[in-house]
Amino acid sequence: MPLASRGSSQRAAGSSRSRKKGASAASVAANILASGEDCVTSSCQVSRFHTEANEDYASSATGIDLKLVSVGVAGKELLEDATITLLPGNRYGLMGANGVGKTTLLRQLAIPGKLVPPHIGSLLVEQEDVGDDRTALQTVVDADEQLKEMLRRESALQDAEDSQDSLKAQSAVARSRAAQLRAEANRLGRLVDKTSGARGQAHRMRWIEAKKMADHAEAESLAYDWFEAERLARNAEAAAGLQEVDRTTAGPAREQQRPALAFVAEKRTEAESRAADLRRQADKLREQVSASKAASEAADSTEARLGPASDRVWDELADALSAVRVEMADAGKDRDEAQARASGILTGLGFTEEMASGTPTARLSGGWRMRVALARALFVCPALLMLDEPTNHLDLPAILWLERWLTEEVDPGTIVLVVSHDRAFLDAVCTDTLRLVNRRIDYFLGMNFSAYAEATENLCAAAEREQESLDRRKKTMEKSIEAMASKARESGDDKRLKQAAARRRKLEERMGLEHSAKGGRFKLNRDMAGLHNSARLGSAEAPALDPSVRLELPSAEPLGYHGPVLQLDGVAVGWDAARPPLVSGVTLDIDMASRVGVLGRNGGGKSTLMAAVAGELEPLAGEVRRHHNLRVGYFSQHHADALLSGSLPGTTPVELAMRRFGAKEQESRAFLAKFGLSGRLAVQPLGTLSGGQKARLSLALLFWSPPHILLLDEPTNHLDVQTVSALGRALDAFDGGLVLISHDRQLLSEVCSEFYSVTRTGRLKYLEDGVDQYVRSVTKRLQH
Repeated sequence: MPLASRGSSQRAAGSSRSRKKGASAASVAANILASGEDCVTSSCQVSRFHTEANEDYASSATGIDLKLVSVGVAGKELLEDATITLLPGNRYGLMGANGVGKTTLLRQLAIPGKLVPPHIGSLLVEQEDVGDDRTALQTVVDADEQLKEMLRRESALQDAEDSQDSLKAQSAVARSRAAQLRAEANRLGRLVDKTSGARGQAHRMRWIEAKKMADHAEAESLAYDWFEAERLARNAEAAAGLQEVDRTTAGPAREQQRPALAFVAEKRTEAESRAADLRRQADKLREQVSASKAASEAADSTEARLGPASDRVWDELADALSAVRVEMADAGKDRDEAQARASGILTGLGFTEEMASGTPTARLSGGWRMRVALARALFVCPALLMLDEPTNHLDLPAILWLERWLTEEVDPGTIVLVVSHDRAFLDAVCTDTLRLVNRRIDYFLGMNFSAYAEATENLCAAAEREQESLDRRKKTMEKSIEAMASKARESGDDKRLKQAAARRRKLEERMGLEHSAKGGRFKLNRDMAGLHNSARLGSAEAPALDPSVRLELPSAEPLGYHGPVLQLDGVAVGWDAARPPLVSGVTLDIDMASRVGVLGRNGGGKSTLMAAVAGELEPLAGEVRRHHNLRVGYFSQHHADALLSGSLPGTTPVELAMRRFGAKEQESRAFLAKFGLSGRLAVQPLGTLSGGQKARLSLALLFWSPPHILLLDEPTNHLDVQTVSALGRALDAFDGGLVLISHDRQLLSEVCSEFYSVTRTGRLKYLEDGVDQYVRSVTKRLQH
């Protein structure tokens, strides 16, 4: 049923997996190089009768049903013979601990034709995005590859028409025709790979003919490009030759002409440089034409047609331009409508007009570049939209806008697959939940995150009760068998001894749970079908939980003072004293029992205020007073990334702790274990740790000398759901004051009792109803 790329009958080179029983030669493996030296392999079962091979209804098949899916990294299996079934219109949350392969799976699903059928468009928004010299608006519009290609062809044809240049017009027409023919040849080539028999032969004949036409059109286009480059080079060389400087003039006349001569000399140098560049381009194209027999033949036949412009040339140009515009109209593509829609998406994500249209994305911060990547995905609306931690670097208003967009405005036929640590976001968005655990995918259909968490706990509790009952029954039967064997040995009854031995074998080999993980009565050949006999021994497997994360936050010694230990009096903060402060008039008392949550939009000054509270930034006005024995622990947004700066390559968490605090190895290991960094994690190089593991290491370093007041600025970025939950429990048990900036509504509600928001006017506003009050305010603003 599922399909993969061309050559699907071959397994990936270097794959260590042997062929699985039931996976025929139709299994496909895609082998790509990931970052570093890691080799990622992915495979799934394919069928030559897949709907993608049938042109009549390929476009209508938008569901995804992948069988025997396997994904591995550097020989380690992350997913093995799993089934992935995703239905149009559903929004799935993908759960799993850090390191189980969620991001790797999404990346494999995003590669066209690797696992997901090529006719199903997919797009992945990853956690990090790199900018370039395009504006945010142009980047978003360019995300629609089909529209981008159509606009490119239309622009080239329009420029040729405006120039009234016959050669340029013929070149533009040739390039447009070559692009169309190559796209059709590629489409037919995919059908050839997936069909056989009479239908496959028909597709192959059509593909061969289309390929010939595309090759000829590309050769002709290359010839035109060469002719045009040659003409431009000759014109530039001629223009450079005209910029001669009269160097024979002497005396006063020479002095009077010096400025003009210098100007002419400068222009001649520029013209010579341009001519040299164009000549290199022309020579390179000439070499390409000479190396291709088809291009050489096309050049000979094309050169004979060059000459004064004729009506035929302009008729062909007009027909090509009209065809492109009709193609855009048939596909529902329009430049102005696309820019308006892209602008609306960027506005919803917090972009001003200047940021969207006047600032290159390379100059935007990581958080704003993340929003650009998110806007690209929302603009394209692919059949499969995958979001990997989309709430990282987003403020709460943007998260609420994204929730509303995904639930109300996304195309009803789109499949949405989300990886996120934000439990409230998952509850609001997801209709179903998937869990990646033990190299398989479990389905919790019709459940958002809260329902999934409750169902998982209930399944595990039921399995524990079932196992306890099984253990009691086994113990009773073992006593009975032992009593039977003892009496048989005393009486010398060999027959009863054999009966006792048979019962013992039955107890060991066939005694198991009476109910399956689904709640029905357990049946061996159905619930564990396909497993070897050695895997059927003992009790049936209980539902698996994700590995638990344990965080312990040590408490500092008492200060012996119960009043405010950190006071802000009329504080104003900002990074430039010459400009108005970001936040001003802040008066706040923090004691050892304070639990303060701070909300607000990105760029409003929350992090700047936190830096001033931590003592890393001097306030522009007002005063920050601290108890003389107070220790403050400050976790900034970029604290985890700062671990790598200044560290030697290959440094491990244990070595970092030993070097920074002068501790012994055993002491460092024991302390790091309190933050879930035990075993191999403690001796892995820092560069190989995940974002969540780096965050836990940063917390561990903060608590080597336990602080009295803990300042956390967006600590949940890059954490998985299990670690966020563990952090919430640890903060709730922490014996000290807390100031928390976060977009995670559930974490704020769990650990904070006092809430403030930074307003658009730069004031700190107290929220009587807490997070709910802020959410209502933002929602009301979004609706208007």
